[in-house]
Amino acid sequence: MNSSILAPVMLAGTSLLGVALVVTSRIVRNIPVNRREWQLLRGFVVLFILGYLAYAYSLWREVPIAGDALITSVFFFGACFVLIVSIMSQRSITALNRMIVLERNVITDHLMGIYNRRFLDRQLDKEFARSRRYGSPLSLLLLDIDRFKEINDQCGHQVGDAVLREVAEQIRSTVRESDYVGRFGGEEYLIILTETKGPEAARLAEKLRRRFEAAILLPALYCPTEKDIKRTVSIGVTSFDPKRHRRATDLIEAADAALYRAKHAGRNRIITSTEFHAQGKVVPVRAAR
Repeated sequence: MNSSILAPVMLAGTSLLGVALVVTSRIVRNIPVNRREWQLLRGFVVLFILGYLAYAYSLWREVPIAGDALITSVFFFGACFVLIVSIMSQRSITALNRMIVLERNVITDHLMGIYNRRFLDRQLDKEFARSRRYGSPLSLLLLDIDRFKEINDQCGHQVGDAVLREVAEQIRSTVRESDYVGRFGGEEYLIILTETKGPEAARLAEKLRRRFEAAILLPALYCPTEKDIKRTVSIGVTSFDPKRHRRATDLIEAADAALYRAKHAGRNRIITSTEFHAQGKVVPVRAAR
């Protein structure tokens, strides 16, 4: 190929390598680990730049140089460059996977496989601030397994743990992907319903109540009493009201109070901030006291 064409191409490649040199130099300054590898990579970039410039100069000046030796060297160092990049990429992917696992462990309840209380508190603060600022609807469901202690007493804690996981999975499969399901404490589950108004939250709560009322959580073989394990749930429902809820904890307290009333009103029912639900009938809250 004509040297008048090759020389500009080589100079363009040198410019690209110059950009790569700036990037790798910044990485070397800021990266906390594996700095030597990045320094070695930066050294190869410098070698490539020098090789490109030497070859471009020989083409431009038509200076006879050991062209074959230079090209062979460029190919060899190019192979080394690719090898180093491949190794570093593999290590970066491994480190990234470890970070993902670590982050998942930090925000996940290990027993149930859903979000933990720490994450729920943080996420609720974010959603509450967004609702106060933009007026977007936000609702909470606080769900508790009725008479859960009997499972631990009669069937053992391992069976109880299996029930907790099954309940978590059934809740997660019922709500939307945009909602947040987590362990609030013990056998209580908190569900943060984004962009959800009170009536919609109540309908979802009733759907969950009916689902658990009919579901067999574990078959008989899991328990020495040889009975299919079934449990109903009680659910407290609340929705964001800018006049009554000044803090995210106000929502939690309202949902917790509603759940408390549902438990003491006979279980297997939902209570909202304004209504009492029992067996598909809606009665004013005062009648539930």
